Amino acid sequence: MSIIQGRRMTLTQSKPGLVLVALEEMPSDVTGADPNQSEVAKLLSMRFSGRKGEFKDGAAPRNSEKRGISGDATIITVFTSNYDLEPHCLEALQSLDMFKNLSVIKVAPVAGEDREAFALSYLKQRLHES
Repeated sequence: MSIIQGRRMTLTQSKPGLVLVALEEMPSDVTGADPNQSEVAKLLSMRFSGRKGEFKDGAAPRNSEKRGISGDATIITVFTSNYDLEPHCLEALQSLDMFKNLSVIKVAPVAGEDREAFALSYLKQRLHES
């Protein structure tokens, strides 16, 4: 996590800046898959909170807040996936303060006539520019 913490502030800045962490392709939660969504969510929760060892529900160990970045509101985290975020995985992530307000936003691709119109307008634009 020191890489993420270090990116908050460059040598020329007088104040820390915002950092966006994009974690792409959260895996499915199929049992036996390697990795699976449950294990990834638990690992993120554990590492961001400063915990070491195995993930355990309940109170964080003493002094783990000093090792983790879970209380840092300047770090914006975005997860992407082709799979739904399972409720127990959401709970594991929401155990951290930085993910308390985590919400799932489903994005659907442009389809049908809208997709056709978009492709046609994009093609015209590219032809006009060249």
